Amino acid sequence: AMKRRAAGKGNQTAAIHRNGPVLSLLRLKTAEIFGGVIPERGKEDETLAYLAASIARHGLLQPILVRRSLQEGCYALICGARRLAACRLLGMKEIDALLLDMPEPSAAACYLEEHMTRTDPNALDDAQMIRRIGEGDLLECFSLGQHALRRRVRLLELPPSVRRIVRCAGMTLEQAEPLLDIPDERRQAEAAQIAVE
Repeated sequence: AMKRRAAGKGNQTAAIHRNGPVLSLLRLKTAEIFGGVIPERGKEDETLAYLAASIARHGLLQPILVRRSLQEGCYALICGARRLAACRLLGMKEIDALLLDMPEPSAAACYLEEHMTRTDPNALDDAQMIRRIGEGDLLECFSLGQHALRRRVRLLELPPSVRRIVRCAGMTLEQAEPLLDIPDERRQAEAAQIAVE
């Protein structure tokens, strides 16, 4: 069940009841959110601008996760440092956040469990989706540019036997892409096996 009510300081909140702790959906000022389990995650790198462009185009699709800080009116970040940094890069003054009241060790465990069990998207699955929908149609609403699409679609040029190795091994785009430069299928397969090992 979900119910909406006015929270203090003008924030809107919705309580989400499920098995386990109650999560509250809040609209917070970005200036009220500090730290994070690993603060370095919010530092700028070459992909942060792409994330910001995606948020500017599509909005923030997944709220960040916070807990109450010991400092009144402030919140400590649990998960979502890059999303928060991208929103700040865009100059956003407010952000959607899920509030989970828990002590710092529990927050760290929450972050680690989410981070350690995350699986990266399979580049071959991405490539097949791009081909199915069509690059032209995707480019109209895609913030990362044609190069990002093309890199993934090129993986479909690998022979089926090599694609099976890439898929079964869960190879990343960066691991699989160099296989395209090897002209012989047998050598591609050998190189893929070496990369896996």
